[in-house]
Amino acid sequence: MVKTAVILGIGSDIGSAIAERLRADGWAVSRHHHDDDVGLYLLRWDLVVCCYGTLEPIGSFWEADPRAWERAFEANLFLPVRQVRRLYPCRNPDASVCFFSGAGTSGPAPTYSAYAASKVALVKMTELMDDESPDCKFFILGPGIVRTKIHDQTVEAGERAANARRVSAFLESGDPGTSMDDIYACLMACHAAPKDVIGGRNVYVPGDLWTHYASTGFPAGDRDAWKLRRDSDCDFRR
Repeated sequence: MVKTAVILGIGSDIGSAIAERLRADGWAVSRHHHDDDVGLYLLRWDLVVCCYGTLEPIGSFWEADPRAWERAFEANLFLPVRQVRRLYPCRNPDASVCFFSGAGTSGPAPTYSAYAASKVALVKMTELMDDESPDCKFFILGPGIVRTKIHDQTVEAGERAANARRVSAFLESGDPGTSMDDIYACLMACHAAPKDVIGGRNVYVPGDLWTHYASTGFPAGDRDAWKLRRDSDCDFRR
């Protein structure tokens, strides 16, 4: 039976690359832009990949337009969660939902506070939705630095962006960054992995040993690997 994937954010470079590879592998692909009403296109699905994201507004939190700052949460967090909520009832057994995370999970991302904070919230929502979905797996991928048009926002921000010079140097170099093939391979490895192995985890494509752990599972003492944690935090259920 042909499996069906829903791509939310087909206008993104990562979204279109994933759609192309899924179709080459025999999947049926339903492609959606951010302003589509997914409620009009409800269909049985095996995989949802959400590629929405904006870096704007870039600059100091204290100087940002409050409304623009809050709109970043709409684009990076509320829209993805809202659309997945609408699609969720039409999932097939053992379906997966994949989001994409961003900078700021492990430290500050100065001048990108709206992007970083909204993406960290999405990391947490991924874990929460996975925990409340016994027959559906949720995970989130950190792609690293990829050659996509999202970097145009940093270039246009210029000196308002703390990493403007780093991004410009990357774009002018021959560094390929994370390849679309690696992102797709990680996505499919996570989709194929058991829920109790990869569900709720934030997987860093360039650095995490996902080729190993997605197939073997984590050691018993690493149940919190690739999740937002602090050592002294308590278990909510205790």
